[in-house]
Amino acid sequence: MDKKYIILIASILIFLISLPAISQVIDEKERYANTPDELIPYVRQEPYRRYFIVPLEYTGPGREKPEPTDLDAVKIGLIAPEYRLVPPGVSME
Repeated sequence: MDKKYIILIASILIFLISLPAISQVIDEKERYANTPDELIPYVRQEPYRRYFIVPLEYTGPGREKPEPTDLDAVKIGLIAPEYRLVPPGVSME
């Protein structure tokens, strides 16, 4: 009798595992670099809450200024050493 239950449970588990995965449609905003559905983690789970769906409003200085309309590009500067000041491996001694 116990052997029949074990075989029944094993066959049910094998059947459930072999079912095709239910794929959900993923919004393009949530997809990263054309990742296929099979590689997205937790694709079958729906989150309890989604935070930061609406971008936060900037409340810092200059918020009352209008956005520039004639802007094509923004230059970003970097202040860093031009060459290494310490030879490689010296800091590991």
